[in-house]
Amino acid sequence: MFYKIWFWISVVALLGCGWAFMRLDPTRNAGAQSWVGMYSTAPNDTVAFMQKVFGMRTTDMYAADPNTDYIMLTARRQFWPFAGVTKLPPEFVCIEHTVAYLTTTDYDTTHRKMMAAGAREITTNRIVGSGSQKMRFGIYMIPGGVEIGVAQYRGIR
Repeated sequence: MFYKIWFWISVVALLGCGWAFMRLDPTRNAGAQSWVGMYSTAPNDTVAFMQKVFGMRTTDMYAADPNTDYIMLTARRQFWPFAGVTKLPPEFVCIEHTVAYLTTTDYDTTHRKMMAAGAREITTNRIVGSGSQKMRFGIYMIPGGVEIGVAQYRGIR
């Protein structure tokens, strides 16, 4: 009898942990900060600094896509990468900076709302990645001079 109770307690605990794990994923929660883009003139130096000071783990996306120079950062004891470092693209006429990305479940609707509320496009409707690892994003200047990104991770065609 005891083993049956223990079995069902284990099943409920496992399901609860799975549910909590999914809820913690910021790419599933609209409005959550889900990513930080680090645009650098010296990406390798930026990554080396983050590793040395914070012990970051890295994933070089060049292996997945030879056309990219993108390196993802994951903090210790964290399941998901939280940031990416790349060379400042030539079309970005600005200095080195970071951009916080907020999750959206519908990029087109969010884009329209942002433009109606007074945002200015910096770059918009870009898709990176492939297969199930796609991200559709845009970067905007919002009232007050703040630069933010908006990213959709699921349902990208």
